Amino acid sequence: MGSAQESDGKRPHLLSVMMVATLSTTAGFSTVLASNQPTIGVQADATPIPWKVLVLIYRNVDATYIDPVGNEQHVAHSMSDTDYAYVVQAASRLPATISTWSAGMAAMSLKIVTVTEPMQTLNSNGDPDEYQALREISIYNPGDIYDSISMVYSLNDIWISGVASVGLSGRANAAGFSAVHVPINYVAWGATYPEEIILHEWLHNVEGYYRSLGYDVPNLHDAEAYGYAPDPDSGGSWHRWYEDYMQNRIWNGAAYVGVPAEAWQTRVPAGPISGSVPGTPNPTNPANHAVGIPRQPVFKWTAATGARWYGLQVSTDPTFADNYVDRWVEGTQYQVVDLPTSGSYYYRVRALNSTGMSPWSSAFSFTVAPDSRTLRGKALRFDGVDDHVRVRRQIGNDFTLEAWIETTSADTGYAPWDGRPVIYADLPYGDARDFCTGIVNSKFAFSVGGPDVMVQSTTSVNLGDWVHVAAVRVQHTGTIKVYVNGREEAVQAGATTATLDTPVFIDLGGNAVNNRFFDGLMDEVRIWNRARSAGEIAANMNRRLAGSESGLVGYWRMDEGSGEVTRDSSLSANDGSLRYGPIWVASTAPITQPLADLDDDGRVDFGDFEIFQACATGSDVPYVVAWPSGCGLEMDGNGHIAADFDKDGDVDQSDFGMFQGCYSGENTPADPDCAN
Repeated sequence: MGSAQESDGKRPHLLSVMMVATLSTTAGFSTVLASNQPTIGVQADATPIPWKVLVLIYRNVDATYIDPVGNEQHVAHSMSDTDYAYVVQAASRLPATISTWSAGMAAMSLKIVTVTEPMQTLNSNGDPDEYQALREISIYNPGDIYDSISMVYSLNDIWISGVASVGLSGRANAAGFSAVHVPINYVAWGATYPEEIILHEWLHNVEGYYRSLGYDVPNLHDAEAYGYAPDPDSGGSWHRWYEDYMQNRIWNGAAYVGVPAEAWQTRVPAGPISGSVPGTPNPTNPANHAVGIPRQPVFKWTAATGARWYGLQVSTDPTFADNYVDRWVEGTQYQVVDLPTSGSYYYRVRALNSTGMSPWSSAFSFTVAPDSRTLRGKALRFDGVDDHVRVRRQIGNDFTLEAWIETTSADTGYAPWDGRPVIYADLPYGDARDFCTGIVNSKFAFSVGGPDVMVQSTTSVNLGDWVHVAAVRVQHTGTIKVYVNGREEAVQAGATTATLDTPVFIDLGGNAVNNRFFDGLMDEVRIWNRARSAGEIAANMNRRLAGSESGLVGYWRMDEGSGEVTRDSSLSANDGSLRYGPIWVASTAPITQPLADLDDDGRVDFGDFEIFQACATGSDVPYVVAWPSGCGLEMDGNGHIAADFDKDGDVDQSDFGMFQGCYSGENTPADPDCAN
C-alpha cells in the first residue's frame, strides 16, 4: 500500500528501471540497422531550449528503510575520493555529450551540487524514488527551479542501477526525477562514457514528459526490438541508440521515430540556470530583541532580488545547531503553529534561486511570553520532514484508532499514503495486510490493504485547528469508518476480512514506505482492539482515560515533556520511541482532566494524595520561597504549581478540601469537571 514502486495504478508515472550488470565489451554485437531504411538528414534547431538539470552527488549513504516484506534494513556507505572525482567528471560531461549525441537538437543547462550530509531515505528496494527523495531534494529544489533532478550515490555492490519518474506529485519539480547508484571502485570499470547511466535515467524523464505532450516517443528500453545492440568498440555502450533516439532517426520499418526537433522546442522552461545568486533577505518580524512574543508568531522578512524561495530557521540555539523550524517558504512570511516553550529564540533567513543560495541573514533574537495555559498537558510537535514515533503492533482484527491532531500543512493526492500520516502501519504493495490513516486533500482518510479499500471524511481538517480523528475497522463485515470530532463521516463496506497483521510496528506521524511525515501537533493517541461505537468515541474523546478501559491496548498521552520515549498508559506498556526529534510542546487540545489528578492517570487516588502531601506548604507559606521537597511539579504560565488548586500561592487546607471533592479511588476514573 502506498509505495511509489507499485504497478497497480497508484503511481502511474513511475518508469521502469534499467539494470546494467557490466559495462565490459560484449563481443560479437554491433548496431543492426534495417537495410531498406532511407537516409536521413538531421537539421538541428539553432536555439534548442535547454533542459535545466540538477545533479546531486551524495558522498555518503546512511539510511534505514522498510523492505518489501516489512523488515527494517540499514545501509551505510561512503563514496571514495577517487570515485567521487570520477563521478563529478562524468556528470560534468553531460551537456557536451547530449549536444553531440543529439547533433545539436537537444541541450542541457547543468548544475552540480556535492552533498556531504548522508542520503537518509530509501524505498523498499533500497533505492530512493520520488517520494523517498523529497526530503533531500526539497533542500536544493523546493519549487520548480529545475526541469529534472538526478541523485547519484554509491553502494557497496556490483551493480549500476537507476530509477526514473516524471510528474513529481507537484512536490519538487514538474518534469522528472532520477536516481543512480554506482558501485564501489567505479573508476576501475573503465567506461568509455561514464556519464551514460545518468544520461539514460534523464532520458526517461524526457521520454515520459514528451509522451505526456502527445509525442509518440519510443520506449527507451526497446533498443533491441529496433535492432540495436551494445557497441563493442566503446565498452558495450548504447550510445548509438541514444544518438538516434535524440535525433528522431530510429527506423521502425515505415518511418523514423524518436524525439523530434519540434519536441525539443516545446519544453517550457522553469527558469534559466543563469544570472546571479539572490541577495540576502533581512528579518523584520519579530523585531530584533522583541519581548512578549506569542507562541504562534508570524515570521516576516524583506524580499530579495532574484529570489525564488526563502529558507527559514528558528531555534533556541544561537548557533542553529538544533532547529525547531528549518524549511523553505514561498513568499516572505511564515506562521509557526506553536513554539515549544517560553524563553529566548533566534531566527534567520536566506534566499534561493537556480543559481544558488544567498548567505544567511543576521540572526534576530526574541523572547516568547509565558503562556497562561497549563503546562502539565503536553503534545508532540512533528516537523513534516522525518519526525515520528514507533510502537509495537498489537491489533489486526477489529480495532479503533484515535488521535487529537493540529495540522500545519497538508498534501494533495489520491489516498492516505499521499498525505500527512497519522497512525500508520503500511507495506509497499496494494495486496498487503496493512492499514494507514492520514490527512490528504484536507480530509481524514483511512485505508486497509489486501486489496486496498479507502474511506475519507466529508469534513475538512483545517490547518491550525485541534481536530479529533478516529478510524474503525469491523473485521467480519469488512467495514471501515472514519470519524471527525466524534461524528461518523463515512462508511465503506467490502474491505478484506483477513487479519491485518503486517508490518510488525505502527508509526505515529510517519509513513516509512513513502517517507511522508506528519506536520503539526499530536496528542492523546489511543488504539483499541475492538470496534468502538459512535457513542463511545464521542463521549470519551475529550476526557482523559484511566488506561485500564476494556479493549484499550495503546494509550499515549504524550505528557512526558522531555526524553526520547512517550509512555503507554494502557496495560500493554507499549512505550513509543521518538525518532528524529519530535519536540515536546504545551498542548491546547481540548482534553479535560480532574483538577486533582496530579499523576496524570485519569484517577484521583492515593498516588495523587502522596504527591499532594509532598507539595503542601501550609497556609500563607508560598512555595516560590519554600519549594516543597519531592513535589516535582512544574509551574504553569502564572507561576502556580498544579497542587495549588485555588491559585493563591500556597498549598494548604483549602486545596486539600478541593482534593477531597475530586477523590475517586483506585481503578475509578475521576470526574473531569470536579472542583472546577
